[in-house]
Amino acid sequence: MVGVRFRRLAVIAGALGGPQALVGPMGLDRALAVIVPGLIVGWIGLPRFASGNLDAVATASALWLGGSVVIWRLNVVAKSTAERNGGSLVGIAMLMALMSAFAPVALLGGSSTSLMLCFVAVAGLGAAAVWEFLIPRDAFGATSVLGAGSGFLAVVSTVTLITRQIDSVGLALLLLIPYAGQLGAWLLLPPDRIHGRARQVLVGLMVGSPVLAVMAILLLRHPEFFASMRAEQ
Repeated sequence: MVGVRFRRLAVIAGALGGPQALVGPMGLDRALAVIVPGLIVGWIGLPRFASGNLDAVATASALWLGGSVVIWRLNVVAKSTAERNGGSLVGIAMLMALMSAFAPVALLGGSSTSLMLCFVAVAGLGAAAVWEFLIPRDAFGATSVLGAGSGFLAVVSTVTLITRQIDSVGLALLLLIPYAGQLGAWLLLPPDRIHGRARQVLVGLMVGSPVLAVMAILLLRHPEFFASMRAEQ
């Protein structure tokens, strides 16, 4: 039932991206970055809200805020003229990093299905990144941002609100990913020396750097869980 919900929401969000792409930077993108995460979190968490669970409301509010940040930043990357000739690649790298970092968080949350879903999505996005690098089209626009970003947020919300076994620290660290590439480029990649496709690849790699931090934190916080996994294998 929940799976059907978030698939429908991803389709609806992708459809909303059509007018966003046509209208351009007129405020609609900002509105959708707030409205779409609210709809996703609200719909998935509705059974728990109906029971009067205040913890669920607080968690959902945090997911709404974090989801708005992620979708807004993805949209900025897709539209940024400063990242042209690389907006698509950086956006794809950002989604790959988010899903890679969330995969172990989902496993700790008791959702092996979400773990596999993240891995499948990363593989598909990786193929899209190779295609985009070889034949640049800047195809990762507003519609793609809303569809892919809302699908990711639906998976996160499902694990967080339904299984209720989420590592909040690991989840919060995911918010580093949307800004890692921008910060790394500002610190390490002077635009007068490194530009074009080489800059795209380097920024994309920097986007993924927080994934290692998330995994390290999870290993430190849950050594017994990963030890038991190794023992089972």
